[in-house]
Amino acid sequence: SGATLDAARTRVEFTGMATVLFTAPLPPEGLHSMEFDVLGRDQCLVGIAVPDVDVETYLGHRRGGFGFFASEGTLKVDGDWKGGHGLTKFRRGDRVGVHVDMTR
Repeated sequence: SGATLDAARTRVEFTGMATVLFTAPLPPEGLHSMEFDVLGRDQCLVGIAVPDVDVETYLGHRRGGFGFFASEGTLKVDGDWKGGHGLTKFRRGDRVGVHVDMTR
């Protein structure tokens, strides 16, 4: 597997299994949003985690991470699969938003 990054450093394309990790910390207050275009396979997971969570496995597999699995429409939290909680499944061609509310 491999990855290529475009000149603007805003688009990553993968072959094989891959992970994109946004490493900038979120400020501790306010609302934060990120968007991703799903360009490859439908089998992807999008989520968020605390800084010290193990990212060598998928988000939500360990405590401190939350992951949403695209094709299943299910949420994984602290190692347990949960329902979708009204979340919509996504697939190639979709733009996916992750919104974090640090005011709660």
